[in-house]
Amino acid sequence: MQSPANVEHRGTLSPRKRIEYIKAVECLRKKPAVYPTSEVPGSRSHFDDFAATHIIETPHVHFSVRTLALPYPSHVHPSTPNTLD
Repeated sequence: MQSPANVEHRGTLSPRKRIEYIKAVECLRKKPAVYPTSEVPGSRSHFDDFAATHIIETPHVHFSVRTLALPYPSHVHPSTPNTLD
């Protein structure tokens, strides 16, 4: 996984990388949601899980001592590193 300083903004991607980005998003939309509908009723795909994770974890991540002490929050969705495998 790249650090935030090395991640390219999607507006500056080459045409080939834009296509790869779009394919990656489409792949996430095709995968089933990890969260059960009883916990996150609106999550229909793995793509939706990223927004759901942010909503669920916001109080724990943005308002924790660990986050306030570190320059960058290191918490990410648990499946992020292997999502596109």
